[in-house]
Amino acid sequence: MPQNRAGVLCVGDINADINIDRRAVKTVTQSAEDLMRGGSVGNKGMLCPGGTAANTAVGLGRLGTRVAIAGLIGADGFGQFSIDHLEKDGVDTSHLVRLPGGFTMVTVNIFDQNGDRELSFAFPEQGAAFTLLTPDHLPDALLAQFSVFYTTGVPILFDPTRSTLIDCMHRCHKLGVTVAFDLNMRVEAHGYTDDIRRAFEQAAAASDILFGSATQELPILTGCTAWVQAAQKLRRSCRVVVSKNGAAGAAVFGPGESCQMPAFPVSVKDTLGAGDAFNAGFLTAYVQNKSLRDCLLWGSAAAGYSIQFTGSRTTPNSRQLAAFMAEHADIAAQIGPVAV
Repeated sequence: MPQNRAGVLCVGDINADINIDRRAVKTVTQSAEDLMRGGSVGNKGMLCPGGTAANTAVGLGRLGTRVAIAGLIGADGFGQFSIDHLEKDGVDTSHLVRLPGGFTMVTVNIFDQNGDRELSFAFPEQGAAFTLLTPDHLPDALLAQFSVFYTTGVPILFDPTRSTLIDCMHRCHKLGVTVAFDLNMRVEAHGYTDDIRRAFEQAAAASDILFGSATQELPILTGCTAWVQAAQKLRRSCRVVVSKNGAAGAAVFGPGESCQMPAFPVSVKDTLGAGDAFNAGFLTAYVQNKSLRDCLLWGSAAAGYSIQFTGSRTTPNSRQLAAFMAEHADIAAQIGPVAV
């Protein structure tokens, strides 16, 4: 692989988040009104940059990986807000097209008394800029500049972006570009219709690296109740399957190498964006040609570091990641074969 090609191209959802913490407000309505006046409410009552693809891109940038984000974003204030934050963390935004008259999606996240997200909804639900992607926005000449193409299940929910991304995955294979896909199914918000099921099956089958949650996404996609069997089934079409299981740790299944590890024992402030941080750590190790064991360790460590803080973009930089792994070297020592 030519050295100047090493890097990740992220494509998918870029949005602004409005995070409201019930512990800090009397009512959700009060929070929204305060935010509209430009204020903030509590430690989560604030406007923040978000989006699964964008969060992972930022994580990659902080870890020193060459990363760009491509696709469509609204030519509006939220779009510029998002671009400014991406560029601050070293993400190349030159392949983003600002869509005249297009909208940047805004997601409202409401957190319960325990600090966990209890409700999330987005607007506009249909017609946000990132949902209108066509093949012209992702030419082969752009794809060939990177060693990894990364996207998530959020844009797969919407056509024409759905068909564009699946087509793009197949073109990446012809170009020798690794396809990494995080399921991010959001079944609780969008359901699991036959069309959505087929889209996820097609995207998973076209992926080289597949990320998914052990207790929900992998079983839903495969029909297997046990996550190990679900991951093994997906390995028939994917070169690498990564199973993320929150406080129970994570596992990776690959050609000739499968292992699992416990979660890092940290004080959890906020799990928002932890999966995106995991993917950034994993892919940073991957583009450096690390073993799957190290990819799992780096991904888990990036997620473990991030959940000690509030917000969806708390991925460490490379120095912080190294220090965190050194502090918790005993956890790395517990990486071992997957228990079947």
